Amino acid sequence: MQETIESTSGMDFTPLFTSLNRYSFYIEDSSFFDKTQNLKTVEFVTIEELGEKSGIYFIEARKSIPQDRDEYYEEMYYKFYHSINLLLSNLLEIGRFAKHDVLEGDFKNHFRDKKIVFILIIPAIPKKHALKATDDLRREFNRVNPILSSIWDVKILVFNEEMSRSYQFIA
Repeated sequence: MQETIESTSGMDFTPLFTSLNRYSFYIEDSSFFDKTQNLKTVEFVTIEELGEKSGIYFIEARKSIPQDRDEYYEEMYYKFYHSINLLLSNLLEIGRFAKHDVLEGDFKNHFRDKKIVFILIIPAIPKKHALKATDDLRREFNRVNPILSSIWDVKILVFNEEMSRSYQFIA
């Protein structure tokens, strides 16, 4: 039986690790995380293999959005930006984290032809507010680094608990 995988947000992310068509890595629970020093990372990186959901998902979960949204969205941007760069460094075997075994098992073999998706999960956010938060987060990503979206064609989404369950990210 799979043990429960609970993030600092208090959400159960066990489904990320139980699907046969999904490869997941829990960055914050790895020895690699301790070596990242001042870098900010998302909680999970997941590769979905099947159908329209096929993609590389960078997943961060928070309990809520604070009043100071600009600073918050900027922090989310850096979590994504640092995570994608750490992963690329490891995949390409270039740089300080090249030789660290960040990606376990078959994880490295499943990156080809995948879209890149950054998902911020805020369980209690109403769906209509999630859509606005998605627009705000996209705007912040483009403000801080307009090149990132144009090179990588990154999808940026804010999910609530219901949306996260529909993707089977949480129990």
